[in-house]
Amino acid sequence: MKYLHPAQLTLFIVIALFTGISCAANKAAPTATASSENRRPAARADDATPLSVSAGGSLQNPAWSPDSGQLLLTRFVNGYNAEPADLLTFNLTTGLIRTLVSDGSGNVNLPGSAWNRVSGYIAFSSSRDPHDEIYAIYAGGPANNEWQITNRNNRAAYEASFSPDGEWLVFESHPLDVEDNGVVTKYKRDDSQPYQALTAPGDDCRQPNWSPAGDLLLYQKFANGQWDLWTMTPEGGNSRQITAGSGDKTDASFSPDGEWIVYSSDEGGLDAANLFIIPATGGASTRLTTYSGYDGAPSWSPDGRWIAFESAPGDPDAVGATTLWQIPVPQRFAPRLLFDGGFETGDSSQWADVNWNLDRPLDEQLQLVTDTVRQGKYAAKTIVHDGDEFLDTGGERIQFESPGPHEHEGDDYWYAWSTLFSVGWQPPNDWLLIADWHSTYPDVCQPLQLELDNANALSVHILTGDVSGYNC
Repeated sequence: MKYLHPAQLTLFIVIALFTGISCAANKAAPTATASSENRRPAARADDATPLSVSAGGSLQNPAWSPDSGQLLLTRFVNGYNAEPADLLTFNLTTGLIRTLVSDGSGNVNLPGSAWNRVSGYIAFSSSRDPHDEIYAIYAGGPANNEWQITNRNNRAAYEASFSPDGEWLVFESHPLDVEDNGVVTKYKRDDSQPYQALTAPGDDCRQPNWSPAGDLLLYQKFANGQWDLWTMTPEGGNSRQITAGSGDKTDASFSPDGEWIVYSSDEGGLDAANLFIIPATGGASTRLTTYSGYDGAPSWSPDGRWIAFESAPGDPDAVGATTLWQIPVPQRFAPRLLFDGGFETGDSSQWADVNWNLDRPLDEQLQLVTDTVRQGKYAAKTIVHDGDEFLDTGGERIQFESPGPHEHEGDDYWYAWSTLFSVGWQPPNDWLLIADWHSTYPDVCQPLQLELDNANALSVHILTGDVSGYNC
């Protein structure tokens, strides 16, 4: 659903035994076109297709935008992992390339959850003096308008990932000039809490990625001569090894429902790493790409349909560069549900106004609840009683107003809602559920309205173009 700013999500509920209604826009498949660059092979044995990103250098580390319409990437100017490096965004529909950060240093993003949905911020590391630290930039703002987040005299920071609510970051931390002994570290974005080391200093743990629900951290750990994947809680507890067997497993990130992990590995005796998928709780892995060359740095689109990755026809260090590809997600790994709404961030402060009966007990007012049905850890819950009338309307009504301090005109947002009445309640012969999305500007009609009645007839009313001046 295209965001209208500012806006209200309003539910007029007129008695139902049980009704459920949800809305989610289906994006068109990203367009992939062939490139003439000779470092791309003519064909592969799988369904992967190249992305025509018209930029020189080595294109690496794709990370999806929250609406699945763009990719964030690192462009190493002088070849594979060879600085300087710039941050670019690539629009999969228009092909537009935009430079976010380019200052002559090494600016590198992590595949996975580097682009935060709630804040619109992008996290990355930069090698500018005096040493690598974590920075952030607003994706919709001007280029080279980043700000520094971490600042320590004796440690460098790389590979940053945002928590789903955008308030925390995790990254790998190293003593200066020491490549080994990476420590997964957590830090509050507003500098209100100290740095928290989550793994032991004697271990070597890297590339932490936050789960979509915010309840797990995924990372790679070097032990017994190889890299394997592990998960732990955001507090550093309940460490669990996910992968086993011979071969390195790296560059891991979650599926949008948190059920699966995609990663790069040479397991099974492969000459070069390919992509694999494994349950987030561990178990048997499934090979996703089938290629004689290298596939790495995968990232799963938030809409669940695509996995983007970097690829080279041989060892990328020898070839000198990688290019970007995408492959459709097999149906067996598709997310079970793709509900993703702004009310599921776990932060009720995003709602500037809630029209509700404050004489009700607290447990019957707006509250945040853990909801395992929807994507994300949180959902909003309200309770409506027979005879409730709000705002001079004729039916039971709950209204949320969200001016969206971190939302911007032109952003895409996804909303879902449902209504459940108590078991055994008997409705009258006629009832109607109406769900509106409309602006708070004066004299602006709601551009989208959904109605569901007792005959299970669903009506969708859509206004296009200028919706001002209508008699609603």
